[in-house]
Amino acid sequence: MASVSENEIDRVVEELISSKMADLTNQIMSTTDENAKESLRAQINALNALIQRLAPLTGVKQHGSKESKPAPESKESVNQLEEAWKIEYKDPSSNTSRLYDHLNKCYARWRRPADQIFSPYFAVFQSSGHGKSRLLQHLCTSQKIPYLYICFRPVGSTGYPTRTPQLANFLTEGPSKEKWDAVLKVVLAFFCDSQTIEMDDSSQSTSPFEKWERFKGRFKAPGLEATICQEACSLLQANASISGVEVGKSTSETDSLSFLFVIDEARELVTAMDAFGRSSFRMLQRSLSSYEKGVFAILMDTLASIENFTPTVEN
Repeated sequence: MASVSENEIDRVVEELISSKMADLTNQIMSTTDENAKESLRAQINALNALIQRLAPLTGVKQHGSKESKPAPESKESVNQLEEAWKIEYKDPSSNTSRLYDHLNKCYARWRRPADQIFSPYFAVFQSSGHGKSRLLQHLCTSQKIPYLYICFRPVGSTGYPTRTPQLANFLTEGPSKEKWDAVLKVVLAFFCDSQTIEMDDSSQSTSPFEKWERFKGRFKAPGLEATICQEACSLLQANASISGVEVGKSTSETDSLSFLFVIDEARELVTAMDAFGRSSFRMLQRSLSSYEKGVFAILMDTLASIENFTPTVEN
């Protein structure tokens, strides 16, 4: 019989727990019975308590735990994946151009009032290890789409890209629509600033993507991610209404996508809930819907949570 490593067991347990969490959350979202919602919340709390009891025996941690530590070999694994990430991207099936066409079609539908699309996003689902993250990164760089990547990969996971710790924790610990509003406003304000700053060369053909990439590169310690969180906290502490940033308005002859949010390992958004059982995913939907032009998001994950990100017309 083939041996099974502890890390493989931990991964299977984690996937089963995440799937159960997503199922319970989906049931809360689909029911109007308050008693049923209370019972489902109790099950989620019990599941979290079970995770805590299992923690000394496995690598599985409660969502959002800051005390989780990677497995001993995870650093080496991540380094290998990071090096593999730098290899030239091969796309014999033209998946990048097909995804780009789909993105433009979805954005066009979002801009048509008659289609009555609630929020500007779609989801990409595929099993782990099939190249979703690399495909999205290649899409943005090859098509020169300004973007921000946020990864909600579980703490301690050996996968790559690694978790975007400060933003992921900020948005899922005590989730609220106001947090998403603040983060989106800060990022898009930074993006608009990046288009007005003069670059250190005389090129007149510098694209919005190139300006944004250079702008991000100027951030020193504590870095862009920490700065976004700090600015978002300042907006929240001001206790004022957070209005959106106008993006893509009268900046070109055609109505085209200006900025893309790429959300990886997005299943944590359906398990991170506020006191009223509202998921961080629903709050993201509402925040994105306030941007009428120029902004879109792509969510990525495995097949386990597909129904949570692609609700039926009735839901």
